[in-house]
Amino acid sequence: MGILEGWDLTGKKAVITADRRGWTKYYASALAEAGADVAVAGSKNSDMVEAAKYVKDQGRMGLTLETDLMNQDSVNSMFQQASERLEGLDILVNNAKVDFGKRFEAITENEWDSLMNFNVKSMFLCCQAAGNKMMAAGHGRIINMTSDL
Repeated sequence: MGILEGWDLTGKKAVITADRRGWTKYYASALAEAGADVAVAGSKNSDMVEAAKYVKDQGRMGLTLETDLMNQDSVNSMFQQASERLEGLDILVNNAKVDFGKRFEAITENEWDSLMNFNVKSMFLCCQAAGNKMMAAGHGRIINMTSDL
């Protein structure tokens, strides 16, 4: 049967920030299956190219936008490009995050600070940039994926 009618995103325009854990392609594919065009943004080391391919395989527009998610100008530019190329912005999925890669009790304070700096700052910058565009348009949704401890 596919997706439920209540999850229909036909014609919606989404940006998802890419991670290095391999989940982005599945989230992007689900957005596309529901009918959304998707721009995948992140560093060139992320899985954004594969995620955009999953979107295109669903018959939707899939873009990649290399972005420094820790730099406000880069994030603002990415959202400008995304909204122009997608012809709008309805959804942001903040998916980029850094994981520890080891047991919690083995994490140093510097590692904690670095992780929190990326996970929180990148989410803040993306919410701010997307939120400004969404408020100007009078609509939009933001989904924040948080780090797990």
